[in-house]
Amino acid sequence: MSFEQQRDTMDCGVSCLIMTAGYYGKSTDRDRLRLLSDLSKDGVSLLGISKAAEKIGFKT
Repeated sequence: MSFEQQRDTMDCGVSCLIMTAGYYGKSTDRDRLRLLSDLSKDGVSLLGISKAAEKIGFKT
């Protein structure tokens, strides 16, 4: 699994999802995941990460 650096302090959930997706052979786009997870100035919720994961093919 390769390391994915956060862009900012609110990007940790998206970075984790990118690394997890890569481990399972799924290609992802950071900007798309930021939108799918409803990333805001407060970060992203676990529900947001779960919904984004489902939209890229994971079962949560």
